[in-house]
Amino acid sequence: MPWLARIRQLGVPAAFAAQDGCDQPGLLPWDSFDVIFLAGSTEWKLGPVAERLAREAKARGKGVHMGRVNSRSRLGIAEWFGCDSADGTYLAYGPDKNFPKLLRWLDELDGNPSLLGAAPPFGGPDAVPRAARPREAPRRRTPPHPGPHVPAVPPAGRTSARTR
Repeated sequence: MPWLARIRQLGVPAAFAAQDGCDQPGLLPWDSFDVIFLAGSTEWKLGPVAERLAREAKARGKGVHMGRVNSRSRLGIAEWFGCDSADGTYLAYGPDKNFPKLLRWLDELDGNPSLLGAAPPFGGPDAVPRAARPREAPRRRTPPHPGPHVPAVPPAGRTSARTR
């Protein structure tokens, strides 16, 4: 907390690392940060509290970032939560092979039609995007793979990666 104001003074967006246990009412200093960073355990980061906080951050005009996104499934969850950005080590291991895969994942997510329309650029509806998106396809707004506790049923006319 004591560093958030100093980070902002440097002209850098200040991020708050949300993680397990931060769902107590009034705990998040919403006015003190610009980006919520979905960190913490895998279970927490992919769960309902993280999703709720991501959606609240977007409603407040904050950016949303998710860490440790190293699979197509997790990238889909980050997109579903409304994340503006994500990081991971996926490209560090076999970049020649994994970079084309990552681009395909992004194309798949961008190619799915949206019922809600495109999300506003980082920082809210009036913000000027820092860099143009490479693709202008609509953003996906359907839930990603539901996880191991719910059977995956691909949409009509599509096959899942498991059935190919």
